[in-house]
Amino acid sequence: MTTETTNDTAQPRRRRGLFAMIALALVSLFAVSAAFAGGPGRHAMHKKFAEDPEAAAAFVAAKLANHADASDEQEDAFRDTLEDLFVEMAPLRADKEAFRQDVKDALTAETIDGDALEQLRAEGIKRADEASVLITEALTELASELTPEQRLALADEMEQMRERWHR
Repeated sequence: MTTETTNDTAQPRRRRGLFAMIALALVSLFAVSAAFAGGPGRHAMHKKFAEDPEAAAAFVAAKLANHADASDEQEDAFRDTLEDLFVEMAPLRADKEAFRQDVKDALTAETIDGDALEQLRAEGIKRADEASVLITEALTELASELTPEQRLALADEMEQMRERWHR
């Protein structure tokens, strides 16, 4: 006895597959917009970073120096690098709310415009890449200030923090 797949059973599968693809695309787009959602006013620390990059850099540099048992000179270098990073990230952070609103508007419009959503997705990826480049450059500078032993100690501390967060 042979089993035939009729068009009636194939159609619901295709619809489920299409629905799953659309859902995945929307989740991905929301994830990109969420990556930019924590801008000024969203969380106290983000607001502090945006309003006063010098104070934010001093705060983070002190934490980093403490965990790495760094010297005063190293802490000063951390502070300079972080302040530069926070200043360079400010335009990206400032544009986040407008980007987020654009995504919301596109997804809640009467008619969904796939081209507009694709353009927003591409813009979000471009912005994430810009931020990633800035962060990688800063991490390279920060790590180059540390000795191998300090980097290892800091990596161990970060792993312990991750374990505490994910209990």
